[in-house]
Amino acid sequence: MARVDLNQNVIADWRAELPPVTRRRNVREIYDLLIRNIPLYEPDGAADFHKIATCFEEKFYNTATSLADYSSKVSAKLQSMRMKVNRANQAAQNPNYMDQDRTELQNSEMSGAPAASEDSSSQASS
Repeated sequence: MARVDLNQNVIADWRAELPPVTRRRNVREIYDLLIRNIPLYEPDGAADFHKIATCFEEKFYNTATSLADYSSKVSAKLQSMRMKVNRANQAAQNPNYMDQDRTELQNSEMSGAPAASEDSSSQASS
């Protein structure tokens, strides 16, 4: 497929250069991550995971503006999924894991609070 710009010059669409095997490999990578890390509760769960993986890949394929953008979107999704799996595994191994994260978040919010109140008091006195 090709696009035409305002000057009527044909611009090659990056999708035409993407081999179908690359798309299948990306779907397979997403599927493998799902199947390895999410328990199957129904016999056709694997088929559902394949549909989910396919939908993700199609979304990236259809919204990407270039091959680099497509690759970036796929990589970001895989990285995000891996991070969620790692956090879930850590939480399963250490019941206090989520409490530690929550405490760290609260501490960081509290350390930022005085600076915000100082700014508002200086504005009020101006």
